Amino acid sequence: TATTEIYTLSLHHALPIYWFGSGTQPNRSDQFDIKIDSRLTDMDQLSLKVADRLTKGLSGADLFGNPFSNTSQGYNTSTAVTSALNYTHTFNATTLLTASAGYTHSWSHTHGLPEQYPDFSSITSLGLPAYIQSAGINAAPEIQLGQYGTIGGQAWSVLLQGSDVYQMIASVSKTAGNHDLHFGGEFRVHRINFTQYGLPGGIFNFGQGGTGADEYASFMTGFPTGWSAYQIPNAPAAQNLQEGMFIQDNWHVNDRLTVNIGLRYDIDMP
Repeated sequence: TATTEIYTLSLHHALPIYWFGSGTQPNRSDQFDIKIDSRLTDMDQLSLKVADRLTKGLSGADLFGNPFSNTSQGYNTSTAVTSALNYTHTFNATTLLTASAGYTHSWSHTHGLPEQYPDFSSITSLGLPAYIQSAGINAAPEIQLGQYGTIGGQAWSVLLQGSDVYQMIASVSKTAGNHDLHFGGEFRVHRINFTQYGLPGGIFNFGQGGTGADEYASFMTGFPTGWSAYQIPNAPAAQNLQEGMFIQDNWHVNDRLTVNIGLRYDIDMP
């Protein structure tokens, strides 16, 4: 039976009321930054900056050494990339153009513990029906044992999230007499993708009512007192566009008075 197979997978070591253990939680982070500045001509300057950070670490120590450990969500990998390109052009002593383009990308993936045990399968190892993996995750079911705690797959432990931001900004500055004029615009695109698996392996609850004595006895006899179906999560993706334009005048009326006048228009679109 599935109960026997779970017990065979060293689950008798995973009862927190009787068992104590220690483990390690390795984490690694790599990062680099690159910046290049170039004076193309006496009137033109260009700069480029790129930064990247990659991290990978175990989200909680795997104390039990099997796919039913309740102390770890498996490895988490994440990356963050930022880049910016800046350009400056001097038309003359009173007119200056600045423009920049940027891109930011971030990604996070919490893998879930069963990925560390490729030989485990809730179908072949436990005899559960094939549709239990319809969510696309090879996750152990969550086993609730009352006073003995919870073992097996952890709810919401598998997460995938990515986001991207694209940005362009340009402006012109012009000095004319006692007026400092500025006008320009910007454009941004925001994108996000998100998926989090709630209960890909389902839940089995073993209470005292199974045998009338003890939760662990109900578990060993294979008599659950409750269950919850597995879940197939949504995978929403969203995009947002932002545009903006502005014009501003800093009017130096005299040595003691400066008047700032400006107008800006922004629009957000899905």
